Amino acid sequence: MKRADYQCTATELERADPLAILGALAEKLPFAVEPAQRQPWNFEIGHSTSRRAAVSARGPRQLASSRRRCQVADMSPHTRAMVVALAHAFIFGKKVAGIHDHAVGRDIQIAAEVRGGRLMGFDGDRSARFSGTLPELYDGGDGAFVSIELGGASARGYDRGSSSHYELTATDQMVQLYDHAARTWFAFSIQSL
Repeated sequence: MKRADYQCTATELERADPLAILGALAEKLPFAVEPAQRQPWNFEIGHSTSRRAAVSARGPRQLASSRRRCQVADMSPHTRAMVVALAHAFIFGKKVAGIHDHAVGRDIQIAAEVRGGRLMGFDGDRSARFSGTLPELYDGGDGAFVSIELGGASARGYDRGSSSHYELTATDQMVQLYDHAARTWFAFSIQSL
């Protein structure tokens, strides 16, 4: 199963045109590429470009041993849970006291609430705080930002930690999130107060 929108070996990355990489990533999206998406891609592509010069300077032995795959990753399960708790708290104006992740079949200790337009939350499984105001959320555990754009009982956004887009739909007790990198829907039951 292909999980990346762009994959290559270190040798292929060394020879790849940065604009071709950007084009390959943009081609996979079902919607327009926004500056908030393009900027992290350009950073990562530029970072890879500067690394490939250093890798080439090491010679063929080092290059042959570094045949890693470069790819856009799936959102981590804890990031999906955090986004779901955040979205539900904003959409319904209720405190989230926990969620059940149906994909892994377990309850997740996560709490989220909105106070004066600011989200505050805590992921008990990771002992990590998250907070923010729309459209940005900061995950203190990962040190990464996640964007979210709400529209009625749905939302969409971008996880900078995994370079993955997502969409979600919410009801009073259920949230379904589509992770574009994984090309999979994930379902969560919500426990709210």
